[in-house]
Amino acid sequence: MSPRTFSPPKKFPLTDPQGGLFIGKKAIDYALFLLSFRDRSEGEIRKRLEERFPKGEVDEAVKRLKELSLINDLSFASNFIKGRKKGKILLLKELLRKGVSREDAERVLSELDELPISIEAGRKKALSLRGLPYRDFRAKLYRYLRMRGFSQDVIEEATRRLWEEVKR
Repeated sequence: MSPRTFSPPKKFPLTDPQGGLFIGKKAIDYALFLLSFRDRSEGEIRKRLEERFPKGEVDEAVKRLKELSLINDLSFASNFIKGRKKGKILLLKELLRKGVSREDAERVLSELDELPISIEAGRKKALSLRGLPYRDFRAKLYRYLRMRGFSQDVIEEATRRLWEEVKR
């Protein structure tokens, strides 16, 4: 049996049984339902709410959720990048796709030290390249780390350190 037993209807009614309008209540409830599964950015919440509710209700719901600190893009971005073996370039793209503002994404990524992450990300690949000459080792590891969003200077340093590790 699936752990999710509640499946919200495609459209929530915009009026209560007495005929009065909900003022963002159902939108807030649906946003809380979405947040119960995982942390989400304001952009993600806004996009999902706009599929089901009028813009006014969406704005009111997002405003209220921000007041309650249930939506915080800086916190979301910080949690999103933790434990990911990716570089700043790729993480920035992913955060922007998730609806985080460029300013917030860059602020969080500015605190990220890429070198240890790139070394950890490239270690298994480096071990698989152990028997190759340095030129081939460097080229293959460079492509591998570049596809994971690391910058050139970080890749060069990580490649040098990983070569020293596998050479032993």
